[in-house]
Amino acid sequence: MYQQLIRAMLDVLVALVVANPASSNVGSSVAEGWNNDKIAWVDYGPGLEAAKETGKPVFLVAHTTWCPHCKRYQKLFFEARVVELAKNYVMVMIDRDIDTDLNKTIGPNGQTFVPRTVVMRPDGTVRLDIKGSRRDYPNFIDYRSADELVRVMEQGRVSPSPR
Repeated sequence: MYQQLIRAMLDVLVALVVANPASSNVGSSVAEGWNNDKIAWVDYGPGLEAAKETGKPVFLVAHTTWCPHCKRYQKLFFEARVVELAKNYVMVMIDRDIDTDLNKTIGPNGQTFVPRTVVMRPDGTVRLDIKGSRRDYPNFIDYRSADELVRVMEQGRVSPSPR
């Protein structure tokens, strides 16, 4: 009985996080300035749980509050195309300076640069096939235009099985 109650409560929490961006931003303070009124940014743990529950892929952005590239990148999340594509994902935000241990595990070869964007399958495995255009920083998305971000979001919304 206790397990059923916990499961029911988790189902309600996941439904709130996924369905209502304005009132359920678990990571709203970390995502402040990232259009968190229209995009339901959540913290890593609840985000992975929501992805497993809904079958949606995870779109993770690692940033810092002091990074000038992050400030430019965050503006892209106000673009209508990006807001619409975000509905296909569980949108996860981490602050590299707060989530230091987690930050080291996200992305290729332990790289910790910011901003860093990673697409994950609903089971939490990283999609290594989805990258930005820079070879030296494959999870760096060009912040000068929303085009590369949109391409990555379109590519990642379908979550093929791991090979």
